[in-house]
Amino acid sequence: MARIKKTAFLPFLLVAFCLTVTNFLLVSDESLGFNRESEILLSFTSRPPKALPERTPDEKQVVKIIEPEVTSKSWTPEGYEDMANATRGQALVECLTTELGTSILYFAEDDQMEEKLNNSKPVRKEVVNAVRRATPMSTIIDGDVTLVTIARVSELDKLVSLTKYWKGPVSVAIYFINKEDRTYFARFYDEHSCSFQKTTFHFFLEENSPPNSLLPTGKLLNLAFTNIDTGYLINIDINYIPSDGAYVKLLRLLHKDQDMRSSLDDGTLFIIPGFEWKAANSTLRKPPLGQSTILRLNQFDLVRPMRMPNLRGKAQLINYALWSENEDGSFYPTSFQYGAEPFVLAKKEGLPRFWPAFRGPWHSRQAWFEEADAKGCKLAVLRELFMFRVTEPAFLPNIEDLAQDEYTTFEQAEEEYKSFQRLLPDRYQTHFSVVTVEYFSSDAYEECVENATSVSDTERKLLCEWERFKSSSHHRQQIPYAIRGSHNVTSGDISLVAQGSADRLDRLRNNAQLWEGPISVAIYIKHRSEIEKAFNFYKMYSDDIENVTFHFFFEKIVSSRDKLYPHNYLRNCALNFSDSEYIINLDVDFVPSKDAYRGLVDLIRNDKNVRDALQNKTMMVLPAFENSYEVEEDDISTSQIPLEKTELLAQLFSRVEPFHLKKFSPGHGPTNFGKWLAHQTGTTYKIAYEESFEPYVLAKRKGLPWFWHQFRGFGKNKLSWLADAHISGYKFAVLRDYFVFHVGKSSINQEISLMTQYEYDAFLSFLSVKANDLKSSDDVYRLLL
Repeated sequence: MARIKKTAFLPFLLVAFCLTVTNFLLVSDESLGFNRESEILLSFTSRPPKALPERTPDEKQVVKIIEPEVTSKSWTPEGYEDMANATRGQALVECLTTELGTSILYFAEDDQMEEKLNNSKPVRKEVVNAVRRATPMSTIIDGDVTLVTIARVSELDKLVSLTKYWKGPVSVAIYFINKEDRTYFARFYDEHSCSFQKTTFHFFLEENSPPNSLLPTGKLLNLAFTNIDTGYLINIDINYIPSDGAYVKLLRLLHKDQDMRSSLDDGTLFIIPGFEWKAANSTLRKPPLGQSTILRLNQFDLVRPMRMPNLRGKAQLINYALWSENEDGSFYPTSFQYGAEPFVLAKKEGLPRFWPAFRGPWHSRQAWFEEADAKGCKLAVLRELFMFRVTEPAFLPNIEDLAQDEYTTFEQAEEEYKSFQRLLPDRYQTHFSVVTVEYFSSDAYEECVENATSVSDTERKLLCEWERFKSSSHHRQQIPYAIRGSHNVTSGDISLVAQGSADRLDRLRNNAQLWEGPISVAIYIKHRSEIEKAFNFYKMYSDDIENVTFHFFFEKIVSSRDKLYPHNYLRNCALNFSDSEYIINLDVDFVPSKDAYRGLVDLIRNDKNVRDALQNKTMMVLPAFENSYEVEEDDISTSQIPLEKTELLAQLFSRVEPFHLKKFSPGHGPTNFGKWLAHQTGTTYKIAYEESFEPYVLAKRKGLPWFWHQFRGFGKNKLSWLADAHISGYKFAVLRDYFVFHVGKSSINQEISLMTQYEYDAFLSFLSVKANDLKSSDDVYRLLL
C-alpha cells in the first residue's frame, strides 16, 4: 500500500476540528441558556422539567366552522357572544412526522367543509392548538408568562425574530385566506420548526376572501389569548421583540416580588414601554436590547416611544422620566388615557375579551384597553423591560387618501367603535371582583352531613363551603346572608353597615344593643377556626344580636400583603348586601348615640329638607368622639361613655374630645365641632368637603361609589371613599343631634407603607379620569397636588 503523506489529512482534520468547535459552541450556548431557564424553573417547581415528549403522528384537532358573519346585537362584557351563528363541523389537521423529525401540516376537510368551500361567501373556521408547542404541559410553572400575538402567513419571518429573543411560551393566531397560504405555512414551519419549540399556533381560516382583506384583529387576538395555558400573558405586536433576557427577568420578578404578583392577582395591568427607530431605514441596524442603550440612543434623538395615533391628552401614559430613573421598586403607577393601546403584562383570569367585530388597524387594542379600565383594572409601568420595533413604523392611512372600498371599511370601523362604547359598562359602578356564593341557603352540602352532629346546620354548611373554597382556585369568596337578621326592613329604613374580624365580634354586641334597626356586617375569615369562633359568639349572644345579618368573607393568604386587613373588601361586601334604603357606614369599634335609629328614621320621614337632601346626593355627617384619657384595648364597655348629647357636652374636654382631632385634624376637622357643640343650628348645617375628610355618614344607599378595595392595613382606606363621593357630586351636611363614639383603645398614628402609597397614587389616577369624565377636574387637581 502506498504511504499517504501526513499533510494529506490536514484539510480533513481542520474541517473536523471546526465542526467540533462549532457544535461545542452551539451546544454550550444552548446549554447555558437552558441552565439559566432551568434555574428559574426549579425555583418554582422544585423539580427539573421532564423530557420533551415525542410528537404524535395521528393527533387530531377539532375545528370550529364559523358561518358568514352576522353581527350580534346582544354583546355583553361578561360573556362575549359569538359574532356569528356557529355550527360545528370537524376537519382533521394531521401532524405527519418525517424521517428527519420535522412536521408538515395537511388540511383534510370533511364533506361538509368541501361543500361550504364551494360557496362564494367566505367561510370562517378556527383551529385551536393546531400546532401545539413541543414543551410539555408538565413543565408549565406557577407564574409562567405567554407572549400573545397575531400574524398573517406573510409575517412568519417576524415570528422567527420574536421567538429568538423570547425564551418562554408563545401563542400566535395565524390568518389564512387560501390554499396557497396553507401550503406556504407548511413549508415555512417545516424549515423553521426548531425556532417554534415553545410556540403554539392557532389557525383562523377565512376561505374565498380577497387577497387584500383586512386582518380580523379582534377574532385573532381572542383566539390567541383565550387559549393559553399559563396564568400570565403579554400582548405584543408581531413587529416587536422584547428586551434582552425579558422572559427570565419576568419569572424572577414574579417569583421574588410579592407586591408585583399580588397586584397582578388583583387586576393591575403592567405596561411594558415600546420603542422604535426615529429615522427611516434604521431597521437595518441591530435593535437595541438594553435599557441603557435605549436611553443613550434617545439622548441622540435616534429612537422614540412607540406612537399611539389615537392617544388623547397631553399627560404621558408611561412617564419616561420615571421609567429611566434608577429608583427602587420594579414598577410605578400610572393613569388611564383614552386612545392608549400599550403592551401589557396581565393575569389571564378576569381579563375582558377583544371586541370581535374589529378589522384592520383601527380601535381593536384601544377598545380592549378601555374595557379593562371600565372593569376596574389599575395600571402600572414595569421598569427595565421594554419592546422594540424591528420593522419600519407603519402609518395609519389618511382618510382622504383611502380608496372607496377602504373608506367604507374605515367607516364601518368607526361605527363599530361607537357600538362598542354604547355597550361598555359604566366604569364607576363595575362590581368589585369577588366570587359570590349564591346557592348557600339552598345547597344541602351532602358531603358534610357526617359532621352535622356537633354543630348547627348553618355552621356545618359554612365549614363545608370553607373546605370547597380551600380546594378551589379562588383567592377570595363571599357568602352573603349566611345568617339573616330578624328585622323586617321597610321603606325608609336605615342599616348600620360594618365589618370586622372574628376576634372583634364582642364590639358588634355594643352596636346591636344601641341600634334597634338592621345591621349588615361582613366577617373576615382566613382560617377554619375563625368560623367556629364566630359561631360560638353567635350562639352565646344570639338574643342580643338578632337584628344582625352576617356575611362571611373568605380569603387565602397567598402573599405577605394578604396578611394585612382588607378593610374595603369587607366594607363593599357589607354595603352591597344591605337591604335598606339608607345606610350608615361605621367601623365595629364605634357605637351610635342612644335612640339614634328611631330618631333618624323619624327625621327622614318627617323633615322634607333632610329627605330631599339625602335623595339629591348629600351625605349627613355624624360627628365622632372618643375618650380623652387612655383606655385599654379590651375595655369596650359602654357604661362609662356618654350616649346622649347632653352627657357628652358635660364631659367635653375633661373626659371626651373630638375623634383624632389632635392626631389627624383633616380627618374630622371639617365637621366644625364648634358649631355642632353650640347647638344653635337647625337639624343640620352644611359644610364643605376638604381633602382627607373621612367622617361617618348617613347616606342613601343607591348610587354610592364602591370603596377602593385594594387598600390593605393602615391608611387611606376610608378617606378615599369620601374623596370619590366628593368627585361624584356629593355634598355634606352635619346632623345636629346625633353622633358616634369610639369604644376601646384609640388607634396610634402609623407610617404609611410603600404599598399603601402606591395604591393611593393608583386611586388618584382613577379619580383624575373620573373627574375629567364628570367635568370636575378642578377638584381632583387639588387632590393630586
